[in-house]
Amino acid sequence: MADEAEEAYISIALSYDRCWASVNYSASRGGFSIVDKNRTAGIIYVNYTPEVEEKVGFFKRLFGGRQETGNARIKLPNSR
Repeated sequence: MADEAEEAYISIALSYDRCWASVNYSASRGGFSIVDKNRTAGIIYVNYTPEVEEKVGFFKRLFGGRQETGNARIKLPNSR
C-alpha cells in the first residue's frame, strides 16, 4: 500500500519539450485553467472547475451538493 503522503504521478516516455507541450495541451483540454507556468522549473499551476449545467433548478441548487473545484500543481522533472 502506498504511503498517503506520496504524490500521484504519471510516467511519460517523451522528450522534455514534447512532454511539456503535451501536458499543457492535455490540461487545457481536460477542464483545467492554466493559472501560471514556469518551463525552466517544469511547473504548471492549474485550477479545476467542472462544467456547469446550463439550467439548474431550485431543488438541484438546494440539495445538489457542492461542485468540486480546486487548485493543483503539475511538476515535470527537468531531465533535459
